[in-house]
Amino acid sequence: MEENSHRLQPIGLTQGVSLSNVHLVMFREEETGRLAPLLISADESKVIGRAMYKQDFSTITLTLRLAHHFDIYLDYVKIHFSHNGIVSSVLYFKSEREEKHITTNIADGVSAAINQQVPIIISDEDFNQRILRHQAEGKVAVPISEMTTDLLQEALKSAVNEENYELASIIRDEIKFRNKSQETRE
Repeated sequence: MEENSHRLQPIGLTQGVSLSNVHLVMFREEETGRLAPLLISADESKVIGRAMYKQDFSTITLTLRLAHHFDIYLDYVKIHFSHNGIVSSVLYFKSEREEKHITTNIADGVSAAINQQVPIIISDEDFNQRILRHQAEGKVAVPISEMTTDLLQEALKSAVNEENYELASIIRDEIKFRNKSQETRE
């Protein structure tokens, strides 16, 4: 397992109140108990919920069975963030001779870790960017870079309705930046 990483336990799921399209999986860091929310899609929330609450691992069962057939076992799962804020999970498998890994969506990674009872880790840098700091009871903040464009649009409307023009300006600038980046790529 990697040095300078934190072990996480999924402890629950939540959905936004003021932003209804927000879905989060909440993790607790094993050593200190600090919380780390992770923004996920509604579909990912359903998959993780089935794994956590119903022990339904149907999305990852075939992969794990195939690996076991070849004497390859899941060792740990790492949460990974790309430079553009996209979150994925990397499943690290071990056999007697080698270690292999595959990248998948966050829901399948968390489900696999729950099913196989292996650690979920996150790098120190990623963890420190996502832990909850001085949040009001019942409120969670996620980095703007992790929000989808649709979610940013919803957040912009909410900020304007609440007359929080400073936040609305930040969100508007992020939307403009993303639109320019998209135009440049096309």
